Amino acid sequence: MVNIMETSMSVRPKLICFDWDGTLIDSFDKIAKCILETGKQLKLKPVKLAQVKAKIGLSFHELLSGLYGEVDVSAFQKQYERIYLDLASPLLFPGCAKMLKRLKEEDVLVAIVTNKSRLSLEIELKQTGVYHYIDSIWVAEEYSAKPSPIMLHHAMSSHQLLSEEVWMVGDSLPDVYAAYAADVSKVVLVEDLPIPKWVSTATLISDLNEIISLLTADVGAEV
Repeated sequence: MVNIMETSMSVRPKLICFDWDGTLIDSFDKIAKCILETGKQLKLKPVKLAQVKAKIGLSFHELLSGLYGEVDVSAFQKQYERIYLDLASPLLFPGCAKMLKRLKEEDVLVAIVTNKSRLSLEIELKQTGVYHYIDSIWVAEEYSAKPSPIMLHHAMSSHQLLSEEVWMVGDSLPDVYAAYAADVSKVVLVEDLPIPKWVSTATLISDLNEIISLLTADVGAEV
């Protein structure tokens, strides 16, 4: 069931920007495992799995700073990438490929807007077989990490669209804050988060295929 929490008018999107980890792909366990293993190999202080998972979604620099304090981010990231790429690709969430295919059929553009590295993202897009559904990719290492809206601004300008023609789909507060700052018309969440009262355009879903329902839903109605 689509739970619409918004009160403002909504426009059918011409572009939907998706976060990747935790939104389209079930990668949290793999990310956490690789961070813990990298920290162990670099002889950093031990941290708990719950601590790591609480930081996933932040920029890599913020994540490491929050977990380990002062650390050589470049050295950590290089070692992390080696470990990450040696492991099997995580699985897409149920309905992801079907939903992306349907968006293509509906002539809705799809962008990935992520704090993940481009290398890891492109490998996973190819391994999961959904690369051909993606119209553009925006990664924090080339711009600025969410909650900054910079990647969303670049996505909009690249596709020559106004903010009211764009949605953001994510699973974390950085996604919410980036979407709000970019003034996109809707932020769709796959996780039940404590949404700030000043965000009036949030929609909670429990299944990725509900995004298709939202495309045709009457504004302010439940589907």
